[in-house]
Amino acid sequence: MGERKNISLIISAGKGCFTVCKGCYQSFGHRTVTTESLITFIKQYKDYFNINKVTLSGGDPLSRTDIVSFVNSLFNLGLSINLDTVGLPFIKAVRTVFHQNELISRIDPNSIIDKICCIGIPLDGFDTASIRYFRKGITLEEIISIISILNDNKANICINTVVHKHNLYELFSIWNLIKGFDHVGKWQLFQFTPIGINGYKNRKCFEISEVQFEEVCQGLIDRIGDCSVVIEKKSNSFRKLAYVLVDCEGRVWQPKCNKSTTDFTQTDISPDIKIIGSISDRDIMIKIESELIDH
Repeated sequence: MGERKNISLIISAGKGCFTVCKGCYQSFGHRTVTTESLITFIKQYKDYFNINKVTLSGGDPLSRTDIVSFVNSLFNLGLSINLDTVGLPFIKAVRTVFHQNELISRIDPNSIIDKICCIGIPLDGFDTASIRYFRKGITLEEIISIISILNDNKANICINTVVHKHNLYELFSIWNLIKGFDHVGKWQLFQFTPIGINGYKNRKCFEISEVQFEEVCQGLIDRIGDCSVVIEKKSNSFRKLAYVLVDCEGRVWQPKCNKSTTDFTQTDISPDIKIIGSISDRDIMIKIESELIDH
């Protein structure tokens, strides 16, 4: 029996996104389980593993038509909620992509801000061209508008940047875009991870070594110096097996990887996922726990 792994829970709240990311690692389903089913599972997970936080992630949570009531239900469970979104519905009505093409009405940020601990917004380049090399369907101007409206409404904002081969030396320029916002409290730098269907397929375009990632990020942090923004660098090894994910169909999964080492190595590069079970399984907590134990 080994040490239990980190048990952070990430819920893919919606089956659609508003952008197309060449490096996406997510597993997308074709239908959306009910809010009631998700809330029942999350409550069980909270009680079983004694967690106090849940992250709503891609497919974009704002593509879920009942996202406001979903957030309210999570808040009523006493959970701290992180919401990762490209944020386009905060500024306009927008259509989803992937398995559906649904028009999502504009969402007033104030309908959820007071229930959300942190809203994560992606910014992967310093101009539209560099952003769209990785993430199509959004412009720099739209991202700045999204951050601005959240900042004006005093949301707790986290900027998420996927660090890859083509923006490796643009990070300080990205910093110059975000440093003037009073309510950006955190900047997370994620090493590009060559997993999932898109991430694996496009890995040659984006892959960087962990050494490169650490050196460039630490150089950036040293150059910026003291500031009010918490800057976190998250390598592939740091994130390996650190999360349990639930897709929009209710499948509980993790990336398929080599559990014999905590380092992220070539053996972890794969388009495949490990299905642990379904949120409807009576013994799903036991199944999850067995995956979180090193043998």
